[in-house]
Amino acid sequence: HGLEKGDLLFARRSFVREGSGKCSIVDDLTEPLVPESSIIRARPDTNSVVPEFIYYFFKSDIGRNEIMKIVRQTAVSGIAQSDLKQVEVPVPPKRTQQVIVEYLSTLDEKIRVNNRINNLLEEIAKEIFQNWFVDFGIYSEFKQEDGNKIPKEFQISKLTDITDIVLGGTPNSDEDSYWGGDIVWAKAKDVSNEQEAFISETEKSITNEGLKESSTEVAPKDSTIITARGTVGE
Repeated sequence: HGLEKGDLLFARRSFVREGSGKCSIVDDLTEPLVPESSIIRARPDTNSVVPEFIYYFFKSDIGRNEIMKIVRQTAVSGIAQSDLKQVEVPVPPKRTQQVIVEYLSTLDEKIRVNNRINNLLEEIAKEIFQNWFVDFGIYSEFKQEDGNKIPKEFQISKLTDITDIVLGGTPNSDEDSYWGGDIVWAKAKDVSNEQEAFISETEKSITNEGLKESSTEVAPKDSTIITARGTVGE
């Protein structure tokens, strides 16, 4: 029952509905590996399908929609092996599958390279910030304020003195007319998962009616969003 390269792994259980049935693919293994009980393993028939094609299908919106159809909601969300076996997958000729995989994997590699570059630039920016505004490495004249040694031209302010702080809100999740509109709605998970400094898209969106019937407000451009739940303070 050990895993092999090309095996597909599905999350059988998740605390959130969106995590149910998430699909991963096994790459080259350097040592034996077995799945635990919260994982469903699917081994593609390589005579007829390219494993990576099936993986990309389940990563797509269409594939995720198929998985969402079989999610069961109890104490935790999850999918059953028996239901997963019934999911229908489009299977074009194997050569077409390979062309699709080559195209998507090339895009994935470009994304990984860009992420590595972004991470490097972010580390450089953090080091510059640390040197300039924490260690004050570029300043020569200092003063004491509230027991802190700071550059002479600096001042210490409370966050409420320099920002307008508001708490977000959630429209009624049982009211369909509030959801699926053109207004992006950021939740803690969106902030935690965002790899960039700016949030460009969110998992869910709301309508104008949902905006009006909840305590949430439209955040002005360049607002800073801080999580108050989940991974607090991100």
